[in-house]
Amino acid sequence: MICNFNFNNNSYYSIRYSNEDQGYYYDYSGKLQGVDFDVGDSYPVKTYKHSYPSGKILSLSVYVSENECYVFSPDGALLSHWIGMNCYDIKGNIISTREEITE
Repeated sequence: MICNFNFNNNSYYSIRYSNEDQGYYYDYSGKLQGVDFDVGDSYPVKTYKHSYPSGKILSLSVYVSENECYVFSPDGALLSHWIGMNCYDIKGNIISTREEITE
C-alpha cells in the first residue's frame, strides 16, 4: 500500500510505503527533494528529514500519536505542530494542510 500526501501549497508531495521507515518528498516536476527516516517502533517516533542530494538535516519531527506531530529545526526551534491534516505555527494559526491519498 502507498500513502501519498499532497500539501496545499502545491510545491511538493510525499510518498510513504506501508511498513517502511522512510518517506520521499518530490517537487511537482517529479524531482526528489528530500527523504525522511523514522526512528522507533512505538510513540513517540522521531523522523529525521534530510535534503536530497546534500543529506543536510532539514527537520526533526516527533510523532506523539498517529495524528499529532511536532516539527523542529535542526537547532531545536519549534517550527510547526501537525494535528490531523492541519499544520499550525507556534501561535496556533493554520499554515498548511495536507490531503492523504492511499492506494
